[in-house]
Amino acid sequence: MDIAFTPTRFSDGYAMDQVDDFLDRCEHALATGDGSVNAQDVAGMRFAQTRFTPGYAIDEVDAFLDDVLVPRFHELERSAGGPAGEGRGTGTGPASAPHPAEQRPGLLSRLLRRSR
Repeated sequence: MDIAFTPTRFSDGYAMDQVDDFLDRCEHALATGDGSVNAQDVAGMRFAQTRFTPGYAIDEVDAFLDDVLVPRFHELERSAGGPAGEGRGTGTGPASAPHPAEQRPGLLSRLLRRSR
């Protein structure tokens, strides 16, 4: 995505690497339609805040996510035939397949299962 946010240095900002990584994931999801990111993911995304290290202006990032990306993902979901806001793993086909990490039991369930 060709977007530039105002950098911050001594005021609150979002961690640049987290924002850049998430935007890369969004760009891939929009290009492929693989369902790895959806409108709910974008709307609920939270980034670490910075103060004395470089960051991106919080208001600009939030506005871009809310005003540009969320509508694009809603449009993608509508064109894919699913209702807008539908979560991953609820449809059929490869776009709804859970990520391999989601198939593994969590640490707590693994620990509790061994103690039985």
